[in-house]
Amino acid sequence: MQLVTMAVVYVSVAALLVPYFSLTLPYSPVYRVPTDLQKRALEVNGRRASEADAYLRSNAEWIAEELYRRLRLYSNSQSMSQPDFCFLVVTAKRQVEGLFYLTQILAKLVPQVVLDHSSILMVYNGDGTQHKEAMNLSSIVPVVNSRVQEHRHKSFYRNEYEKEKYDYISALRLCAEVRPRYVVVFQDDVVPYAGLLPNLRYLLSRHLPKSREAWVVLKLFFPEKWTSWSVEEVLVRSLVVGLILTALSLLVIVVSPSRTSGRKRVRVPTCTCTPIPVRREKCAVLSFVVRAGMSVAFALCLLLSASKPHVLELRRASSLLHYTTEATRCCIPGVVISSPHLQDMCEYLNSTFCQESYGLDLAMDDFVRSKEEREGTVSRLVVPNMVKHIGFVSCLHRMVWKTDREISFAIH
Repeated sequence: MQLVTMAVVYVSVAALLVPYFSLTLPYSPVYRVPTDLQKRALEVNGRRASEADAYLRSNAEWIAEELYRRLRLYSNSQSMSQPDFCFLVVTAKRQVEGLFYLTQILAKLVPQVVLDHSSILMVYNGDGTQHKEAMNLSSIVPVVNSRVQEHRHKSFYRNEYEKEKYDYISALRLCAEVRPRYVVVFQDDVVPYAGLLPNLRYLLSRHLPKSREAWVVLKLFFPEKWTSWSVEEVLVRSLVVGLILTALSLLVIVVSPSRTSGRKRVRVPTCTCTPIPVRREKCAVLSFVVRAGMSVAFALCLLLSASKPHVLELRRASSLLHYTTEATRCCIPGVVISSPHLQDMCEYLNSTFCQESYGLDLAMDDFVRSKEEREGTVSRLVVPNMVKHIGFVSCLHRMVWKTDREISFAIH
């Protein structure tokens, strides 16, 4: 009877959770895309932008006072102070205005930076006065406009990929002037998750070499659309979760009151051909195997229904659940750079030519690989992601909507 009850519970829970996954989790294999997804995305983005602008405007005075004070302090060449982190948001005018990505990232990033007294924040504006959103925010956060005179002899006016590269080079050199220990660079269409700084400090102290010269970059983002279970991962996790569920079910049986308590026990004649202890042992083993089998199958069903990107989100519950793995070749929406390598990175990027087939992320990765080969440095990727991509329209290089699942996750 206990096994039947357990099976009914598993089937009932799965019947309730799987439809939930299919309706709300964008990367679930059974997810159904809403018919009005693009309209909903614009509505959600508009609401978020309004809330972000309201927060920044209502706290503009004290935010500006604190951020500009720190920038003056650390920019003083005679100052002995050195910030731990220089947060740098690189932004440029987009083909479609009114999405207010920059406003949204600052509304999430500013509160975390202001509370950490060894951090500073700057916005690098690659398009100067043409980028109205950045100019409007310059009264609240430090905004530095593009130093285009540095690159008048370059060809980036005909190549947006080259312009993006030179914006990064100028931004990194700007950040190097305040001598931070680490530079945290964000693109303007990602927002940090809560607990960014505590998680960063934990990872830097536990998962990276103590010497800042021994590592180059720590990437904070990998696209969810390329995150999936391997066969080994899903089997191992299903087995672990299944065994935990089995142990919990047995624990419930042990600690629960006996169902026969207070009743008169009836002696039932038993066959004496097999010793009773042996038969009880066989029954116990069989019961455990059946319980474990049902639990593993239940765990496998949930893991496959939820998909890996959403399961990894559970790791944000604590800094201790974050870990690092080998850095991937692509993607730099959010990256931490160890300051001893800033100058070398700028010089290397300056010697490359970026285009559609060879973007900034690949050029930066080639620099990282060359450092690894020559100096034995390392570069890592954080799991889970510490920033969320909110851009559902790719309008920097082309004006195209992203995939339905990417849009859904951006507004999730």
